[in-house]
Amino acid sequence: MMERRTLEIHWQRLVDAHGQTCVRCAATGDAVRVAVERLGTALAPLGIDVVQVTETLDVSTFHANPLDSNRISIAGKSLESWLGARSGQSRCCSACGGTDCRTLEVDGEIFEAVPAELIIRAGLHAAADMIGAVPDATKMNWDWSTAGQDIPEDPHEYLKIKGSFVYEQNFMPEYEWFNGHAD
Repeated sequence: MMERRTLEIHWQRLVDAHGQTCVRCAATGDAVRVAVERLGTALAPLGIDVVQVTETLDVSTFHANPLDSNRISIAGKSLESWLGARSGQSRCCSACGGTDCRTLEVDGEIFEAVPAELIIRAGLHAAADMIGAVPDATKMNWDWSTAGQDIPEDPHEYLKIKGSFVYEQNFMPEYEWFNGHAD
């Protein structure tokens, strides 16, 4: 029986005294729920359960550090770390009271609300780490011509039934779906 592991997606956001949050946090919350559902379906056969942990920041905590709102971490690492992204800030509205709130910059594009596709991409990187894939590496070449040779096997360099592999460190793969979106 396969040992089950848990991939935790942690999201925190401001909720004011009236139970309201801002538009960008609400949209990110919807995206987190979609990502958790899709990752859960995709990763279940690998023995990985995906769970969402949502933390509420009250107004005083938010005003002490507004950039803590709309923050996502996956398996204990920030979304920015998984995506090679960086956080920024821009003026927000409603529940935030016009405060500068967190943004996310990925590949030169700035997001005020984090889309499900980015959360899914980061979740796939985290899952690869969990199942023992080569850390921070992407398979760039697969040489089938070496298959069948009596070379010592290493699951990350050579398998007799598959051949030789070449990996590249710190390479950010692009994920594509049949319809161009993760939905």
